[in-house]
Amino acid sequence: NTTEAGIRKRVKCDEIPVIVDEFENRGHKSSEIIQSVLDLFRMAWSETDAVVLKGSAHGTSEEYQARFAGIVTSILQASMSDADQSRFATIELAPHENDSEHWKKLDHNLSQIDEEYGNRLFSRIVRHMPTLLGNFKTMKAALNRKAPGQRFGDQYGMLLAGYGLLMQDEPMSSDQADQIARHVALERAREVSNKLDHQDCLD
Repeated sequence: NTTEAGIRKRVKCDEIPVIVDEFENRGHKSSEIIQSVLDLFRMAWSETDAVVLKGSAHGTSEEYQARFAGIVTSILQASMSDADQSRFATIELAPHENDSEHWKKLDHNLSQIDEEYGNRLFSRIVRHMPTLLGNFKTMKAALNRKAPGQRFGDQYGMLLAGYGLLMQDEPMSSDQADQIARHVALERAREVSNKLDHQDCLD
């Protein structure tokens, strides 16, 4: 039941990431809440100097700047427009059925992730920021070679650049980026990202 106003007032102008669990439509009221949160996340997706102005009970305006990364989790994906889908990367967990060995391995790996792990990972990313930005340019070019699309390359290029940094400290080569681009199944994401608004109206 987290609302857009709650997120906006808590985050203000900070760039801390926001995670919302159980982001599912359970009726008309929750649908409106979900849409308002999606609207806020859409504003945060674009890095500009624009601010959000809201009125207050005291008759004055409050200023916010949405510049954060957002993650939502749910069993069923919330309904989104093509414009929103092109700004969200949907990650679907592979089913493991009743494989007890798989669960033991997953449970062990998850138990390694704690606050210290998060702090060390964050420190590593900051330390290798030039490499991450270089990986982004390399990965974006590889994605554009496979299927041109500005927004598609922006959205998934950074995610895969981060993946490359997790694998190695050195910058990714063009060959490595091309190999990742060939093996990642992003057909549906590419289709949504490259769909033009006027074409959507004609369809």
